[in-house]
Amino acid sequence: MKLILVSENDGGSRLDKYLGRLLKEAGSSFIYKMLRKKNITLNGGKASGSEHLKAGDEIRLFFSDETFAKFTGTDTRQDDKEYTHAADKSTGTVKPGVEKTGTVKAGTVKANADKAGGNQSSAGRAGSLQFHETGSNKVPAVQLSRMPQIIYQDDHIIMFNKPAGMLSQKAEPSDISLNEYLLAYLEDQGLWQPMTSAFRPSVCNRLDRNTSGIVTAGITYKGARELSRIFRDRSCDKRYYALVEGVLTRPAHLKGRLVKDYASNISRIVDDDSQAPEIETEFFPVSHNDRCSLLEIHLITGKSHQIRAHLASIGHPIVGDRKYGTPSDLRYGAFSGTTRQEKVPASAYDHWYYREYHGRYQLLHSAKLTIPEDSILEDIAGRTITAPLPGLFQRVLKGEGIDLGG
Repeated sequence: MKLILVSENDGGSRLDKYLGRLLKEAGSSFIYKMLRKKNITLNGGKASGSEHLKAGDEIRLFFSDETFAKFTGTDTRQDDKEYTHAADKSTGTVKPGVEKTGTVKAGTVKANADKAGGNQSSAGRAGSLQFHETGSNKVPAVQLSRMPQIIYQDDHIIMFNKPAGMLSQKAEPSDISLNEYLLAYLEDQGLWQPMTSAFRPSVCNRLDRNTSGIVTAGITYKGARELSRIFRDRSCDKRYYALVEGVLTRPAHLKGRLVKDYASNISRIVDDDSQAPEIETEFFPVSHNDRCSLLEIHLITGKSHQIRAHLASIGHPIVGDRKYGTPSDLRYGAFSGTTRQEKVPASAYDHWYYREYHGRYQLLHSAKLTIPEDSILEDIAGRTITAPLPGLFQRVLKGEGIDLGG
């Protein structure tokens, strides 16, 4: 018999969804059959699967060790190879490495519940985590000393100030993105047990690789669900700073439709395609000189490359944006006809930003996020979180004599 104590991470999940993630090798028909036959129970009683879990709920699975290992995709007999969560050979107890001997906390799995015990296995320490398989989840090797700045954290959510050049989520299996740092950090802090938690934390909003600023993530199911909701229904307020080419002195509310060419990964603004999604971008000039302007941007909708394409469409592309910037910046004719300008080396550009500041990324930064007052995230409802500008962005503003303002 396996006893699972539901963790805070998984609170709010439906029982059947939780079991589907935990028993990832089992089909839904098998899970419902086990519930009907009371081979899986909730808090000692029969369950249908539609129940919503709370932290501390007890799920009992009357499975053999072999059956549990088969349907979770694990083999507790291989604890001497690559698992950081050890299986006690005398009792069959499965304990996350962050737990103390004999202790069963929320989110842990315990076999033969009356016979807890065994030795604690070693988990990764801050600064270095090795790649390891843990249950149905994989935690990659990352150096936590390189993790982006945490600008907010509570029991349910966390926010990072992502640097330009880092992916929010991996595009290829071998990529190391912000999401990998998130998972490694939460495991290292004992806030997520990948061996036993059916919920897998993940970022809830994404920024382009070369855009810096606020990226949010759910630590718990409750947090992830609420963040996803407020981004989806646009009840949160998202503000960016962008340094754009040319002089802009008046606010504007831009509307249009966005069409994305997936082959070139370039979006364009059109007026006549009723099938394309509508977008809205509002901006407020903050300061300017004779060659560039600093804008505060209110992102009303949130489509791929929306800000970059919208500003380029009115003749004011973001400084350093080699995808949507003007080809006249190229000094080598061999590159002037390219449709994938992001692949052009910075050295090929004769532009003041590259020449004077050695810039590498577009100067677009997700700076402020305001959570709605009616959010169920009580600790942060109604608050605004701010991410400091990157050093390069600050250096360019200072060099151009542009004041960020109050």
